[in-house]
Amino acid sequence: MDLIKHQHLSDKLMGSNSNNGGNIDEGFEFPVTPGKYWNTSMISAFLYEYYVVLRISISPSNPYLLHMDTGSSLTWIQCLPCDKCFEQVAPMYNPIRSLTYSVKYCSEYKSLCSGCNERGECTYSRVYGDETYSHGVIAGEVCRLDQSDSVFLMNLTFGCAHNSSEKYKGMDGFLGLGRGELSFASQLDSRYGFKKFSYCLVDKSTTKILPESSLRFGEDVLDQPTDVVYTPMIQNPKLSSQYFINLTSISVADNHIPTHMSLPNGIMVDSGSTDTWLPKPIYEAVRDSFHAAALQLGWKQDVSEYPANLCYDMSIFTDGISIINTPAVTLYFDGDDDAFVELQPQNLLRNYPRIGVNIHCLAVQASIWDGIAILGNTQQQGIRVVYDNVASVIGFDPNSC
Repeated sequence: MDLIKHQHLSDKLMGSNSNNGGNIDEGFEFPVTPGKYWNTSMISAFLYEYYVVLRISISPSNPYLLHMDTGSSLTWIQCLPCDKCFEQVAPMYNPIRSLTYSVKYCSEYKSLCSGCNERGECTYSRVYGDETYSHGVIAGEVCRLDQSDSVFLMNLTFGCAHNSSEKYKGMDGFLGLGRGELSFASQLDSRYGFKKFSYCLVDKSTTKILPESSLRFGEDVLDQPTDVVYTPMIQNPKLSSQYFINLTSISVADNHIPTHMSLPNGIMVDSGSTDTWLPKPIYEAVRDSFHAAALQLGWKQDVSEYPANLCYDMSIFTDGISIINTPAVTLYFDGDDDAFVELQPQNLLRNYPRIGVNIHCLAVQASIWDGIAILGNTQQQGIRVVYDNVASVIGFDPNSC
């Protein structure tokens, strides 16, 4: 995908779904697109993630394709000069060319800094769960929030990255939506008082020209009528800037698997993780129950490429997996008596096209992080997920996408 196409798609995406009449106090939204939509060979490791476009700076203003991540708080893009940077489509941000760029100094912003460089600049260092990383300085810039025929400018504190993992190739950076002070969501709260946001993630295999998916901020972040169910946020003392909730049990076919005792710190709701990760005993119970039910449905297991994962050759289902009969899987949460989410085929399986178009694997894995469970974005597809920081709850609405 060349730069001209990137600019054209970005212009089409920015603010195209707004119905707020130019009044940002009522809220606003970004379209959200899966990696496949961008049709670029550069996005490989993050092909199955979700992205938004954010315009940063006004001199010039460039659209940046950012990985939408509720599992982290810092929004960052690559900046010149670059010590170690990955290939991206948008022009590399150059602070020298911007009239609105400002670096943050440790003398004023020490609480935000991972450290200080020899110039007294506030530095950051982020290492993510998959061992990818981004290092740079904390800076200030203007970002554009385009709504209908209006353009709003907001001062944004962000990471100016000078050293980042090659694995990020094809994107332009991260949009951090976690609970930390530097989160994009937290900064919108400070600027506009928006304490709620929600998103709907379309099926990653969609072929629509412009997927109808959105990231919303404001007071009214649900469609009406709504069937949302809420579960309380809980604090994880080791990961205070992430969103955790209590997953009490999982039902797979006829098996009810208790999970609460094995997850004392809950499960993290993470838009930036592809799969769901569960402690090994819970994962094995889910895997074995799912496989037994799948065999009863006539599914054929495939072990040619990923023998450790539960994969199937779905070539007999010529109409696609979205309409096939799958083992019934339901997630149960604390809160409302009916706080449960029934997973659909696209929430349970994901395709590995480099192996074969017909190979689909269970999108659940055994956690490689001690004591940490993650609800990934595959399980969130087709559901509007609501983060309400007023009531300290997370909601799931299967009929608001």
